[in-house]
Amino acid sequence: MTPMAISWVVFACTFVGALLGMFLRRILPEHHINEDSKDLVKLGMGLIATMAALVLALLIASAKSYHDLQNTEVTTLASDFILLDRTLARYGPETKDARNQIPGTIESVLDQTWSKDAFRSENLDRAFGPRAEMFYAQIRLLEPRTDFQRTVYAQVMDIGMELGRKRSFLLEQTGGSIPTPFLVVLVF
Repeated sequence: MTPMAISWVVFACTFVGALLGMFLRRILPEHHINEDSKDLVKLGMGLIATMAALVLALLIASAKSYHDLQNTEVTTLASDFILLDRTLARYGPETKDARNQIPGTIESVLDQTWSKDAFRSENLDRAFGPRAEMFYAQIRLLEPRTDFQRTVYAQVMDIGMELGRKRSFLLEQTGGSIPTPFLVVLVF
């Protein structure tokens, strides 16, 4: 359901509740409409309003922590790509083809995982897939000749494994833990 549809459902329920209350006031006996009953209803309404505010605050806190976690992971993913490019540059000119794959991979990831409004991590696996395979194939073709190149090659492989781990972590977060607003409305 869209937020607008949810708003209309809430409005309709509130309006029908008000009409029902006006009808019931006419048929209720007098002892149900005295000051003690009104105070008890006010107390109950205050409790319901407080509980609704608490649920909304928890929902907002959950959404913010989920967003912050994904934002942190995407930022570290980007910094790992930068580190990978710089490490490959240190290896030598034979990494030129592999380094040329990095901007295209990042562009593919951004195009497939970010919409105008939100991050769609369910597309992350498809975004990394083919380009990552081509990239790793080019890295495997490298033959380190010096101790420095062997050290840098090991660093490149470590960074690549870290990128894969972060990709898997983002994919696992796809389900999320945020309930839809419609379910929160049904609780009340």
